[in-house]
Amino acid sequence: TSERRSEVTMVRLLLISALTLATTIVSALTYELECCGDDGGGNDDSPLKIFLLDGQSNMVGMGSLEHLKILLDDPETHDEYHHLWNDTAQDWKERSDVYIKFDDQVGKLKAGLGAAGPARGGHIGPELEFGWFLGDHFHSCPCKKNQPILLLKAAYGGRDLAIDFRPPLAGM
Repeated sequence: TSERRSEVTMVRLLLISALTLATTIVSALTYELECCGDDGGGNDDSPLKIFLLDGQSNMVGMGSLEHLKILLDDPETHDEYHHLWNDTAQDWKERSDVYIKFDDQVGKLKAGLGAAGPARGGHIGPELEFGWFLGDHFHSCPCKKNQPILLLKAAYGGRDLAIDFRPPLAGM
C-alpha cells in the first residue's frame, strides 16, 4: 500500500541522514585527532573542545559499576581498568580536564556520571572510555595541554525511528 511505502521511504531517509551525520562526525573526529596538525605548530586557540555523543539505547549507558568493580578486582583484567580507580581514595577517579553533560547531569568525567539508572550513579556508558581516551590523547600533545574537553551526550533509548522521529505532518 502507499502508506506502507511512505513509511519505508521515511525510514530510509532517516537512515541515510543518520549515516551521513555519522560519516561527518567520524571525519571531523579523525581531523581533530591529529595532535598538532601537519606543521606541529599547535596554532589552535580554541579554549574548549566539544564532542557530541548521540545515539539510542546503547548510548544511554546501562553498564553496571558493580561489574566494572569486579573487572577491576580481577587480577587478569585489573591493569586494563586501573586507570579509572583511585587507590588512595578507594573511589573512581575524576578527570579535571574532561566534562560531561547528559540530561540533568553535569560534571567532571568519572564512572557513574553521564549514564542512566534509577539512582543516576550506578551505571556507565560509552562516554567514560571515550572521554578518557580523548583526555589522554589531547593532553599528551604539547600544543593542547590546557584545553578542556566537553562531551555533550544525547541518548533516546526505547524509541522507534519510524514513529518517534517522524515529522508532525507525516501522519500515522
